[in-house]
Amino acid sequence: MRKKKIVIIIALVSLVFLSGHFVYRNYQETKEQAKQKEVEDKTLKAVEHLKKNSVLGFDFLSENDSTADWRTLDEESVYGFNNMYAGKRRVTSVEIYSLDYNIYDLKVTDDIDLVDNVMESQGFRRKEDVLNESGIIIKEYSKYELNVIFKANEKDHKISYIWLGVKSESKEENIVYD
Repeated sequence: MRKKKIVIIIALVSLVFLSGHFVYRNYQETKEQAKQKEVEDKTLKAVEHLKKNSVLGFDFLSENDSTADWRTLDEESVYGFNNMYAGKRRVTSVEIYSLDYNIYDLKVTDDIDLVDNVMESQGFRRKEDVLNESGIIIKEYSKYELNVIFKANEKDHKISYIWLGVKSESKEENIVYD
C-alpha cells in the first residue's frame, strides 16, 4: 500500500512538473508572437508614412492574391516582388531604376550624399556604408523591419538603384529578396 502511494505521488508530481513546463513554453511563445506583432504593426505604420511621401509604382506591402513572384512596370524601370509578411501575401520589396519613382523624393540620378539627412530625418537608422570592389557605394537604412538600400557609382555619386523591402523576424516568413 505504501509503495502505491509513493508511485501515485511521483506520478502526480511528474504531471504537475510537465504541465508547468508546457504552460511556461506556451507563455514564452505567446510573448514572442505578441512582440513580433508589435514590430509588424510599427513597420506597417512606417510603410504607410513612406507611401504617402514617395512614388513607388507598386502599392508596397498591400495584400494581393497574385500568384506571380514578381511584376514589372514601365518597361522594367521598377519591379515589385511578392511574398508573405504579417501572415498575408504582399508586395514585400520594390526595386527602382527610374527617376519617375522615388522614396521621400530621393530618386535615381540624385546625389547619394543627400540620402543620409533625408532618411535619418524620417527615423531610419543608417547601417554601415559599403564601397564594393566595383566602385559602387551602398547605403542601407532600417526602421523596424523596413529596409531601404541606395546604390551609386563612386565616380559621380549619382544614385543608380533603390531597393525597398521588409525582412520579417517571424520564423514562418523569413524570406527576403535583394
